Amino acid sequence: MAGSLVEGRHEFSVPIDSAVDGVMFSVSLQCLESVDVLKPRVTWSRTPRPESSINFVPAESSRCRNPNRASGGCACQATAWAFSWCRQRATRRSAESSSSAKGGRPGHEGLFPTHAPPRAGVPQLLAIEINGTVSDVRARLVTSAFEQVAAFPLRESSSSADDHEFVVAVTPPATAFRVVVSGVDGAGWPFQRVHAPLFEPAPR
Repeated sequence: MAGSLVEGRHEFSVPIDSAVDGVMFSVSLQCLESVDVLKPRVTWSRTPRPESSINFVPAESSRCRNPNRASGGCACQATAWAFSWCRQRATRRSAESSSSAKGGRPGHEGLFPTHAPPRAGVPQLLAIEINGTVSDVRARLVTSAFEQVAAFPLRESSSSADDHEFVVAVTPPATAFRVVVSGVDGAGWPFQRVHAPLFEPAPR
């Protein structure tokens, strides 16, 4: 979250799945009044910073080891300009996405990464690899502002004990997009992973 805040209390929820073993909340504010981390509640640490021409107050940050599996959150009350972010560290369940196409010689056919940008408005295959035990896996295409472009269930094309590959036919939009993958892990908790790099579609 970044931008101007209307005076008053603002709350932001953060999903935490069972693979997450550490979370960091960081908030920098002008005219800071209060910041709390909910579920679990932890104490904020204050790190002095030199004063600047915009009278920037010291940054606030908090780290939580082994957070509750459900949802954490940040509540802040302030005026003027604000910037906050949350970073989670997980040991498992990464998700990688790539534009793919069928290929290979006879008897050795399969899906292979194209190593080329997706083409806007042209149906093509998207391959998504996830590690860990997962089920009910779905994917979304979102813009850089995280606005949803499309959503679809995934069909698993191959799997091993800890690695799964899913394939879906998509028609990329003309604007840059990211792939968001969500589902349920082996412990029954929901999870979400974002392929951070933006896909920049090429013209038709």
